[in-house]
Amino acid sequence: MFDKDDKALIALEGLGLLTMNENFKVVNKIKYNPNSLNSLSQKSIYKIFVDNDNIYWLGLREVGIDLIFPRDNAFKNISYVPYKSNSIPNNYIRSIYFEESGNVWFGSENGLSKLSPEGKWTVGIVVNVVTLKLVCPQSASGS
Repeated sequence: MFDKDDKALIALEGLGLLTMNENFKVVNKIKYNPNSLNSLSQKSIYKIFVDNDNIYWLGLREVGIDLIFPRDNAFKNISYVPYKSNSIPNNYIRSIYFEESGNVWFGSENGLSKLSPEGKWTVGIVVNVVTLKLVCPQSASGS
């Protein structure tokens, strides 16, 4: 994954997030620090997405989503709040997808959810699964 400044973003289990320049030199190490609000919320990053504003959206193993604003080095965490109606449904984030309309979709251990540009969560989304046929080319020998 690359950010809008062409820096490579690499998540390393237990170490956090590295940013590297085009010469593969590490230019920033973003780590978890339990004593700082200006750090990762934990060490395990499962998904990285960079939006059009160059904000890093990190899907985390146990504590939701970290947003990193690299231009001013600010951090924000979005996590599940029990019994709150407008909350992400689970803290185990596995996938992140952005729509051009501004909606952000999240895959978690509790299924699919959507965050609108206005900050409203839609949870428990059921998706109709379409069965796809995989077409594999055969060699001249038929294998």
